[in-house]
Amino acid sequence: MSRLTDNLTILKRLATYIRRNPDQRFGQILRNTGVITTYIPEGEYAPQWSNHFNEEPSTMLERMRKVKKGIK
Repeated sequence: MSRLTDNLTILKRLATYIRRNPDQRFGQILRNTGVITTYIPEGEYAPQWSNHFNEEPSTMLERMRKVKKGIK
């Protein structure tokens, strides 16, 4: 797929998720769908947001597929 196709697929999935979960905040939606991830740095207890700025949309889309299927 192309970046454009992957980006549009991500948007479509987000729109579907938002319609099905209208009470969630946008940050929750991004996290719950796998668009963004968190991690806990060694020696700390609070989660940190990962930086996905340079990530290809195909990688993000694959993570979203895994989250939807319940695969971590």
